[in-house]
Amino acid sequence: MNKIEFALRHALANNDFTLKYQPQVYAHNGEVHGIEALLRWKHPEYGPISPVEFIPIAERTGLIHDLGLWVIEEACRQLRQWELNGLVNLRIGVNVSIDQLYDTQFIERLEHIVRSSGIVPQPLVIEVTESIAAVADTVLQRLHELKNLGVGIAIDDFGTGYSSLSYLRDFPADYLKIDRSFISRIEKHESDRKLVATVIELARHFTLATVAEGVETSRQMQILQDCGVEYLQGYLIGRPMN
Repeated sequence: MNKIEFALRHALANNDFTLKYQPQVYAHNGEVHGIEALLRWKHPEYGPISPVEFIPIAERTGLIHDLGLWVIEEACRQLRQWELNGLVNLRIGVNVSIDQLYDTQFIERLEHIVRSSGIVPQPLVIEVTESIAAVADTVLQRLHELKNLGVGIAIDDFGTGYSSLSYLRDFPADYLKIDRSFISRIEKHESDRKLVATVIELARHFTLATVAEGVETSRQMQILQDCGVEYLQGYLIGRPMN
């Protein structure tokens, strides 16, 4: 057991994780549409530890199941608090690992969390990476169960993994999130602008709303607006906050 794995087990037991919240806005008017919940961990000795480092360890050790449920529970609790404070009609996105979707009890546990928090399922959006398209039908079944529950589904980091028109057809998704690696290049590279415009048009044909991730400049925002993207997310819009 390496030091990060050991610390991870203690952090989960001691509730040492936090969520940061990054806004998503309507591209045409800048009004807030939703929030993405981002998991953060600041270790007292090692300092901030990136999810890129600790999430694979959580998946390998099986800790991702308890950690993932904690994220959903905390996000639902926060959403309910916002509702009580008068902030209504917000969506909240939560990233879910493929390992969680393989769990036969995941849907039941998620439904229990939603009901216990006092919210309805519709504002909750489960975000999954497109790499799940390469796995078994079990995951597709879980996504349909989530959809039947009323939960929204977003395909995250689109364009970086197993891109396939067939899963856009078969997956019960509501949102397609265009990866920041494409957005960062649209100011200087015509090919990337054309690619992003094509993805947006493709998503429209499949009745998927598009979210541009990693928007950092006004020029990027203008190009994305011209391309017809529905929602914007990134440092230009707002940084992750408590």
